[in-house]
Amino acid sequence: MTTYRKAIRNKVTSSLKALKWLAPFSLVNILFHSLLFILCVSIVIIFSLVLFTDISRTRDYLIVLGFLAAALTLTYNVRRHLSEDYFKEAREQLQKAFEILNVYDAEGRLSNDRLRWLTAARTLLIAERIGRKIMMSSHKEINIEDRQFWRMKFHGIVKNFSEDFYAEEPVHMIHHMADVRSPISEASLVIIHEFIDWDESYADPLKRELFSDEKLDLLDRHYPHMVRVLRTVRRIRAENYAGVEAQNR
Repeated sequence: MTTYRKAIRNKVTSSLKALKWLAPFSLVNILFHSLLFILCVSIVIIFSLVLFTDISRTRDYLIVLGFLAAALTLTYNVRRHLSEDYFKEAREQLQKAFEILNVYDAEGRLSNDRLRWLTAARTLLIAERIGRKIMMSSHKEINIEDRQFWRMKFHGIVKNFSEDFYAEEPVHMIHHMADVRSPISEASLVIIHEFIDWDESYADPLKRELFSDEKLDLLDRHYPHMVRVLRTVRRIRAENYAGVEAQNR
């Protein structure tokens, strides 16, 4: 029975992946794609009817097409407005999560207040939940870039803190007395560090770019130290490559 259930679950998962372009599966989004499909099919059918039947009925066919087009346009506008609302709210929640955590004590250290870390983690989860409801591809792309921006912002403040930053004693993360500082919850650490981790599915727009020799000559006038480092790197690479080639002979 367990194997059968796993097989069914795998089939459902595969089907959902195939329909990923339909996500999110909201009423408005499904209605929009349904109307789009019906309109495309209707155009083909009506075009065939006009060619092979009485042309005097063309007016009736055009009325049907006009109705479908109007319904599709209305649904598209509703879909776009909803998607924009989700997109803006997701962006606001990401910023709010960072502002909640980006607080420092009198000595300039990041706050280790348990409630603050929990609230920041919850806010990140809210941003992700709302982000999954975005329907327009343009809004989805911008949301991905927003996440990358705030990921780097979080990365800039979440460091390898000392052990007592998280709890006065490790055992306090299991249980502690009321007169002890509340430790940072591991649940909040999981959410925040998962958000900070590099997203492997992200298509990095920054390719492996290298200056040409001509460009280095031009840059040498204003940035000689940078150029000296880059030329040294090129020399080391060439030497390493020559050494590898010599070993392979």
